[in-house]
Amino acid sequence: MTDEPKNTDASGIGSQAETIGSEIELFTRQIDRLADTLPASILVVQSVNQLASQEFGRFLKEECTLIKESSTTRSYNIDGDKHFKFRRLDGRFQKARMGQELLPRTFLVSLVSQFDAFLGRLIPQLFK
Repeated sequence: MTDEPKNTDASGIGSQAETIGSEIELFTRQIDRLADTLPASILVVQSVNQLASQEFGRFLKEECTLIKESSTTRSYNIDGDKHFKFRRLDGRFQKARMGQELLPRTFLVSLVSQFDAFLGRLIPQLFK
């Protein structure tokens, strides 16, 4: 019997292991791979957010009329024929912002889920 996990998928992560040592090794590999993806995911989401913000800002500046500006807000007049485009760009901008807020939470939930799965596989190993 080896300490290698059985039933590994193409990524080599595996779904089952046979010993306590292999359970721990599987768990650490899964967490490491999850951690490796976080920086790239953050960069992608930041890039999408920046592009959506720039596109929305360009639309407001070039196609709308600034009515009032204070230190914290700006009010624009949007022509009726540009309202659909405004809604579309605003929707993209809001989704991008939400994605940037949700990514760290999603990562935390994934960590907790992996730990829960690890415990679910480890406990039966303790009673073999």
